[in-house]
Amino acid sequence: MASKNTIIPGVGWVLVGDVDTATFDISKFDVTKQETFTGWTWLGSTSKENAPELSKDGGEVKVRGVWDNPAERTEVSAIKWTLKLNSVEVTQATMSLAFPSGSWDDGTKSYKAKAASGTVSKALFVIMKDAENGLAGIYLPNASITLGDAPKVDPENFFEIQLSASALSSKQDGTAIQFFTPRKAG
Repeated sequence: MASKNTIIPGVGWVLVGDVDTATFDISKFDVTKQETFTGWTWLGSTSKENAPELSKDGGEVKVRGVWDNPAERTEVSAIKWTLKLNSVEVTQATMSLAFPSGSWDDGTKSYKAKAASGTVSKALFVIMKDAENGLAGIYLPNASITLGDAPKVDPENFFEIQLSASALSSKQDGTAIQFFTPRKAG
């Protein structure tokens, strides 16, 4: 019997909101119906080849000993979570996340990036869909976002703008990252 708690994220969406934007019932999520994810904005298409990727830095365990007990206690170093996203949407919204200190020129439909990029604080919600077990999610209530790796021009693939989001603690409850287990849609 197959597990109802596994997920192959064949399809997914990245949502952006203000810091600490409330989550919603992801079983009701439908990207074509804004009322199912109120308070959030869909970032637009993201790369399938370079899907969202979480990384963890820290969390190493150090054992402290005393003279008569070499393993008296343990200490765990702080963990820093990072989420990398590759947007294929060349839009004002994407550019303002990648280059927060820049500005949009409506007359030329272009974005002017500054040399000092900076960061912008937003909430991120990655919704993943499995063909059998439904929807799951990764929520960062407070993320410091900036440009990741520089964009590359590749004639064989979509132009991608990588965003790098460092998970900070929620201003409401201290949560840095929240994982939503799979559930059926509807």
